[in-house]
Amino acid sequence: LNRLRLGQQTEQDIAILESRPSSLLSKDDYEKAIHLFFTNLEVNAHNKNILNLLKEALEEIVANLLTPKGYKPKTSENGLIDNTQFAMKLQLKKSARIMIIANVDIKDGIVNGSLGTIIDFVKTDTGE
Repeated sequence: LNRLRLGQQTEQDIAILESRPSSLLSKDDYEKAIHLFFTNLEVNAHNKNILNLLKEALEEIVANLLTPKGYKPKTSENGLIDNTQFAMKLQLKKSARIMIIANVDIKDGIVNGSLGTIIDFVKTDTGE
């Protein structure tokens, strides 16, 4: 996969991928499978489609940024803060599957590639 990501795939890599029959997945299994995309825009579109399939209420979480006085972070067209991997707004629903895309806390195992499922949202008295 790293060679594919870099555009350096070999003929053997392609043969291995093509040997994997994708038509064996049911529609449900296909929707639950991890999908790989080339751009964040494609990822965002897929995630939005999957969220729309869930019947739970949409929760929007806005980043709480601690920045130096007078500094205003820029948000890219795909919603990322200052060209980092962190989004200004997260839209989630209960039962949504998630993947961590940055090492957050290595000791606790909250690392890039970790998978999980949202089971609930806990808010403070201020609603945050």
